[in-house]
Amino acid sequence: MDSPQVAPAEKGLPRALLLALFAALTLIWFADIEWRDLTHTDEGRYAEIPREMVATGDWLTPRLNGFKYFEKPPLHYWITAAFYELFGLHDWVSRLWTELASWLLILFSGWVAWRLYGPRAGWITGLVLAANPYFYLVSHINVLDTGLALFMNLCLFAFILAQKAGDEAGHRRWMAIAWGAAAGALLTKGLVGIVLPGAVFVLYSLLRRDLHIWTRLWFWPGLALFLALSAPWFVLVSLHNPDFARFFFIHEHFERFLTKTHGRYEPWWWFLPFLLLALLPWFGALRGVGRMLLEALRRPAPGFDERLFLILWTGFIFVFFSVSSSKLPHYLQPIMPALALLLGSWLAGRWPALAATALWTLLFGIVGLIVLSLDLPAYQPFLPWLPWLRVAFAVLAASGLLVYWQRKRGDRALLIHGLGWLLWPAIILAGSQSVADMRSARSLVEPLHEAIDGAPFYSVDFYQQTVPWYLRRTVTLVGWRGELDFGIQRQPEDWLPDHQAFARHWRQEPDAWALIPRSSYPALQAMHLPMQVRSENRDFLVVSHPEDSSP
Repeated sequence: MDSPQVAPAEKGLPRALLLALFAALTLIWFADIEWRDLTHTDEGRYAEIPREMVATGDWLTPRLNGFKYFEKPPLHYWITAAFYELFGLHDWVSRLWTELASWLLILFSGWVAWRLYGPRAGWITGLVLAANPYFYLVSHINVLDTGLALFMNLCLFAFILAQKAGDEAGHRRWMAIAWGAAAGALLTKGLVGIVLPGAVFVLYSLLRRDLHIWTRLWFWPGLALFLALSAPWFVLVSLHNPDFARFFFIHEHFERFLTKTHGRYEPWWWFLPFLLLALLPWFGALRGVGRMLLEALRRPAPGFDERLFLILWTGFIFVFFSVSSSKLPHYLQPIMPALALLLGSWLAGRWPALAATALWTLLFGIVGLIVLSLDLPAYQPFLPWLPWLRVAFAVLAASGLLVYWQRKRGDRALLIHGLGWLLWPAIILAGSQSVADMRSARSLVEPLHEAIDGAPFYSVDFYQQTVPWYLRRTVTLVGWRGELDFGIQRQPEDWLPDHQAFARHWRQEPDAWALIPRSSYPALQAMHLPMQVRSENRDFLVVSHPEDSSP
């Protein structure tokens, strides 16, 4: 197997090939935006909150299923609601901001690498980020973390460029962007968007024993800009909702991090598999990159050392979420662009170990195909998905063979490698539509939309987050509180506590409908409620009064 070699004089890829790469990336990145149904929980939630903003005209107080919902700030909702106003209520529109933010991150990360390390580092860094399977998967699910990653990394990269600026005007311009991006991060996901960048800055200053960098923050004008952008919503929403501040700052930040109150506790090592997923395409380069990182830690460059700053950014944020008592898979998204810049800058200075990389890719693809060929009981619920998974691993194996064959062609082989690893998660995620019923209520309620019309609709013992989105209306919850407990406490009249209360309403409203988990259906049948099953899947039933019942 060949080992990495120092790159010869940089010739660069032809402009036509770079344009073809950009076009292929853009096409693959947005290809499935309308293909997949929205899924429970995050996609339904973050599609529905902005839908309710548009429906009610209230863009100040976020609401989920009609209840006040203060778990997160409103910027993600505002952007999506604005897209709804422009393009209408469609699945693809609800995902547009997440996919657009990630696409912009790829372009911006590549551009920053080009500014710092040259054109070859630019396109390689963009390719590394695009071919990151973890980054791809999180970027194509409607969650807040990709928007947070955009603003946090815009803040990070602008700060780095400000420190590298050769003139005071350039420094002020980039610091203004950094402070503005910090406001965007705060308005996307709260204090985490500013606490983490601030902690990395302090850690860098302490490690380098550099107090001069504090004078390079453009502090007072930057703080004024930050407050002008971020403070108005917090002030206004607090004036209209006096109980907002305690819930948002104490419950949603300190209690989430320090306690297990959200039921998301996992062991400290829980994020390691997700980090490995992000690094899968570049296992052949990790030894060399590791040496570079250790060297940067042992002997930082004179002046501002952006590589050390990127290492601290990646390491500190990873450790921060690892020790947190609340963990979700997508929390690592903000470290991925910095990780891509570190990898891209190293690869740009060498011819990567393409033989080792190609053989690793081929081996991974073949092992995946072998595992998927086994007849395992655990596969039964996912049988429609298996052909897609097999195609994804076959494409990966084929790309490994092609890269090995073309390994002497350097950058062109690297392009093939990146596109193969980009297609792998793209095919897997597109294939998830074949088992969409496991996580989406679309097939349950959308065909009944006209029949249900304005009739009362109940969600019994469970809140399937995609139901209001596909009904284009809120529902009445029965016996379930969950994350809506804060809002239900303030609007108890819009909630039913148990089956007995539901039964009373059901008997009084002969045109009512309900979504019921299969596990709850026998108990309701035992109450002799008049119910007719109108649609069903593995987990839920949609029922109405029998069609021949009298009003």
